[in-house]
Amino acid sequence: TPQADPVRATDPIQQSSFNELMAMIGTPAERRALIALKRSSHPSLRTLAFQLAESHSPNRDMAFGFLRRHFQPGDVETVLAWHRAETDPDIRHSQEFSLRLLAEEQQRHAVEILHTVYENGACIDCREWTVRELIKMNAMPAAWLPECAHDANDDTRELAARHCPAATQT
Repeated sequence: TPQADPVRATDPIQQSSFNELMAMIGTPAERRALIALKRSSHPSLRTLAFQLAESHSPNRDMAFGFLRRHFQPGDVETVLAWHRAETDPDIRHSQEFSLRLLAEEQQRHAVEILHTVYENGACIDCREWTVRELIKMNAMPAAWLPECAHDANDDTRELAARHCPAATQT
């Protein structure tokens, strides 16, 4: 008897359903299919992540999640490049949520990830979380604290005042 594929044996999506969902990629039902596929651990989703990102799909924000589940060395640089190149503010914001998770999962790359979110993000709440994490890690560039002292987010301004009182003296 042939050996069972351990990925498929533990995957919550049956192969026939997986194939049906994959067939929806590129159709108006693509986003719904991608949401359902998030439960799958099928290795072909790594390839799908690259297809979504590189084809400039309207659902490219979901590429990060698929890649996170099938992480390989070099992927941090890939997703950071995707994030830096992203021009759609809604997609960029969705990517920031995935980057926050990636920073928690890939501690070795956390500082690089958080610096990228700070430098390229537009969301004041994501920036506040990023500043808080960088301060906790003792990795907040001192030059950024004066900028944080004038942030639109009250919590970010408070963090700057606590960690660099001179930055708030203007």
